[in-house]
Amino acid sequence: RATRLRVAVGERSSKEMRTFVFNKLRPDGELLLVTLPRPLGIVFEYDERRKQAIVVDLVEGSYADQRRKVAGLNQRLQECVLPGDVLRAVSCTNFVYPTNALFGAKAPERHIVLYGADKQKWSSIRGALKKGDVKDGEVSLVVERRRT
Repeated sequence: RATRLRVAVGERSSKEMRTFVFNKLRPDGELLLVTLPRPLGIVFEYDERRKQAIVVDLVEGSYADQRRKVAGLNQRLQECVLPGDVLRAVSCTNFVYPTNALFGAKAPERHIVLYGADKQKWSSIRGALKKGDVKDGEVSLVVERRRT
């Protein structure tokens, strides 16, 4: 069954909410959208067989760790990333070069895009996670969690 999630994408200064559709990888899965400031503080491990990036730990004191602690107190764990979550997509920054930019007349534009992580190589996922600066705003992560 498909899940629709709305994510802010587009030119950095004028992002718009767009709907993305995800199919669950497992019948007992739940798709969640979590938005965090950079640096994230999430440790991933790559499952070579399934070609998935899985959350294995959160860096102590990081934004991800702080969010998990607050969410745990408030019984709102759907608002944080937890070990065991599978990364399905992540927002990242791409540069768009308008025609004038090719000649140096205009700087390239920074666009926020949603990178689908399903069945991707670890080097590609890692590259997407690194693309962007604090000035690009928060990072949106789509994760799938086993329902408990």
